[in-house]
Amino acid sequence: MKRRFTLLLWILIVGTVAPLAETLFIMNADKAREDASFGIVSLVRRAHEQMAEMRQYRLDSLKEQLVGEVTSYIKKVAPTSYDALPAYMVDQCLDNDLDICFMLSQTQLETCFGTLGMGRAQSRYSMFGVSRRYTSYENCIADYVALLKSNYLVNGRTEQDLMKNYVNNGGFRYASSPTYEEELTATYKRVVKDTNIRSLQQQYEAL
Repeated sequence: MKRRFTLLLWILIVGTVAPLAETLFIMNADKAREDASFGIVSLVRRAHEQMAEMRQYRLDSLKEQLVGEVTSYIKKVAPTSYDALPAYMVDQCLDNDLDICFMLSQTQLETCFGTLGMGRAQSRYSMFGVSRRYTSYENCIADYVALLKSNYLVNGRTEQDLMKNYVNNGGFRYASSPTYEEELTATYKRVVKDTNIRSLQQQYEAL
């Protein structure tokens, strides 16, 4: 009788513990899978963060090199020019997808970076041959960028197109000189030849 009771008790224990053990095993397996999935997600997220950090570091480095190149070029051509010009010009061109060499070429041709002609009078702050008074060189550059984007670089036209025929969307020329495009193109080629600006900007835009 005692042995029968012991056997029944053993069967009862086994019948209870086995399902419980199976349940615990499944729960532990699910938890392990969740932990593994979470670990993989965390690794992927961190990898993306590191890639973004590396990209930003590279962008900052290229931008710093661009400002250095632009500064060197402007100071070589116009030693008395406004010191903050290079950084602001680079920022405006990169932010607005404009060719830095083109902007440099035009302001060099028009006022030699604000040191000749109408640009010489600092009370005007006019650098691109526009006959109006600005409150600062930064204001002048911002206005020039807005003018290009709204009136000249439209309908798929690029800076390269303007160097062939510099007219706005109404067909009016930027400058009255019949040789303006030739002079602008020659200046542009010198900027490209004498600096690494074009190459650095292309690397920046490729990132």
